[in-house]
Amino acid sequence: MRRHCEAPVFAALQEGFFAKEGLDVQLVQTDFDQLKTGLATGKIDAAQANFAWFKPIEQGMNVKLTAGIHTGCIKAVAPADSGIKTIADLKGKTIGVDAMVAVR
Repeated sequence: MRRHCEAPVFAALQEGFFAKEGLDVQLVQTDFDQLKTGLATGKIDAAQANFAWFKPIEQGMNVKLTAGIHTGCIKAVAPADSGIKTIADLKGKTIGVDAMVAVR
């Protein structure tokens, strides 16, 4: 499990970082296949993701990496034609996550 990768999203939500930037974030739990379908159909606007996205992208999935990469993880992906180029572009969008954990 990659719980350490998702922790910043939950912490940012709880601490109000998204709201401070004017973003009304809704986290949606889904599995990887549903996440891919959600991005492809526009039901999910962006997603935090990992290296599992490389193969679908290589096979032609129309998504764009929109944030920095560090060893083992991709921070976010969005459809290439979504118009999402910065974090501010996520305002009013739905963000899919493939895991939900409690933040205390």
